[in-house]
Amino acid sequence: MTYFFLIPDEHARGKSKAATVTIVVKDSNHHFIYDNIHTLRILLDKTRVKLRKNPELSDVHQILNVLRSDIISIFKSPRYQSIRPKKKIVISGLNNVGKTSFLKIVPKELHPDISPVEWDHEGNVDYREKFYKNAKRHLQDTNLLIYLIDIQDHNRLNDMLGFLSKTLNTLENFKNFPFVQIVFHKNDPELDSAKNNNQKCNEIQEIIQQLHPNWNMNRYYEFSRYQSPNRYAVGLA
Repeated sequence: MTYFFLIPDEHARGKSKAATVTIVVKDSNHHFIYDNIHTLRILLDKTRVKLRKNPELSDVHQILNVLRSDIISIFKSPRYQSIRPKKKIVISGLNNVGKTSFLKIVPKELHPDISPVEWDHEGNVDYREKFYKNAKRHLQDTNLLIYLIDIQDHNRLNDMLGFLSKTLNTLENFKNFPFVQIVFHKNDPELDSAKNNNQKCNEIQEIIQQLHPNWNMNRYYEFSRYQSPNRYAVGLA
């Protein structure tokens, strides 16, 4: 948010000089400006009045520090924190990969700082087409994409990777690059195939990284409903 105004100056062209004050926030807090636009305008206008008096440089720094402190106070206020937009977490994957059980095992209280809005969707073929048609509603403004892969379902591996690719490509079209976490689900340690599954996880990681070099997907998790949810939840912080 940039506020433009003029400061009187007898030596300047037009007897005034241009000045701006800009408020910059992190992408993750972009709603802050829109939610507090009226209050911020009042603060900026008060700052403008002070700066138009041509204060000394040291006084300018003090004026801007006061503005900064006022803005931080608004951000930290209980009122704003109570209406602060929640993060949008999309939990995705084909049908029967274990999205519902995953949601039950990883409770919200293990990651309280995220305040998630969870978007779980079906993964069957018919629903996938509907999903792509309404992709803007499903995927826009996503903060975290959790994509589940059933490590035991070798026959559908290509379909799972294809759905992931199309989802990431859609996000790119929206110019939205959320954090992405790949979860290898149903990697039950007591199964005889557990060792082979671990090797398969490594192979799939390499494939995903080759297919999507522009995405920073450095978080992969092996998950089972028999494991403590804490093992995964630490990755949500």
